[in-house]
Amino acid sequence: MVNKNCWYAHLHKGKKYGRMYDLNWEEKKAGDAYSYDFFVNQNREAFVALVEKFMPLPNFPKNWKDYLPGIGEGS
Repeated sequence: MVNKNCWYAHLHKGKKYGRMYDLNWEEKKAGDAYSYDFFVNQNREAFVALVEKFMPLPNFPKNWKDYLPGIGEGS
């Protein structure tokens, strides 16, 4: 499904249309780590249900659960 009426912003658009300040990559990494922990580790059942609801996802492997700690078959 594609929604062509959806508006989205790009993170970096250059000096003319961008945010006019640099992105702090350490804060971005910390935010990514927090988000992963919150959505994947702390809310595991909701995350798995969400992914399974929209499967098959483009470029998602069929054994995607094996890549997540504590979820996969071998865990």
